[in-house]
Amino acid sequence: MLIKEQSPSKNPRTTVLMGLPKIGKTTIAAQLDNSLLIDFERGTEFVTHPSVASVTNYADLRVLFKEIMEKQKGSNPYKYCIWDTVTGLEMHLNRHIAGEHGVSSIEEIAYGAGYGALRSKLMSVLDWFTNQFDHLVVLGHLKKRFIERTNGKLDTEFEIELTGKLAPIFMSQMDSIGLLFREKKEVFCKFLEASEDDEVIIGSRVSRLDGNVLQLTKGRKDGVPIADWSEIFLT
Repeated sequence: MLIKEQSPSKNPRTTVLMGLPKIGKTTIAAQLDNSLLIDFERGTEFVTHPSVASVTNYADLRVLFKEIMEKQKGSNPYKYCIWDTVTGLEMHLNRHIAGEHGVSSIEEIAYGAGYGALRSKLMSVLDWFTNQFDHLVVLGHLKKRFIERTNGKLDTEFEIELTGKLAPIFMSQMDSIGLLFREKKEVFCKFLEASEDDEVIIGSRVSRLDGNVLQLTKGRKDGVPIADWSEIFLT
């Protein structure tokens, strides 16, 4: 039976957190309990986490798929998966696709076919991970872009740092999108809202997060910021 009563989810399944380098993305994410932290750009050397997978190329990713499937079939599966960062993952996919075509970068593939292949591959990897975990937290570098509105005014929009038109496509698949910033040594997260004219899809599907600002770190222990995820993922 396809028709059934639907209850809205209180927690996002997919969340992307964007921020400037060294703002503390990895340190904050590493404090998610029962999580797998996937390091795509060798940025986890200075954090403590019980389950880290270091992926340096596409072959590593294929091996990781098998390890995750075995773990998730067991009696103690991971609840959260963390990508650190999606920019690093894109780099590995770019190199893999370029290698298949005998070129050094997808930009060299004729008729722009490389960009389509990259988009398809990244979306396929995203789908696979969302089917394996209750929650996927994607960390990414922050990129600004400027949109000219009909009144001639230039407005600033924030995107995750990905190639070409891939950023808004990827962001549209996320349930919530947060912009990290510092204030008085603490890290806050501003959950972005969709623009008024809906030209850029950056809002949250979880209404309690959309447009809200949450404090993600509260004090320090042994010099390490203490992360608080309780307002993002309600128990």
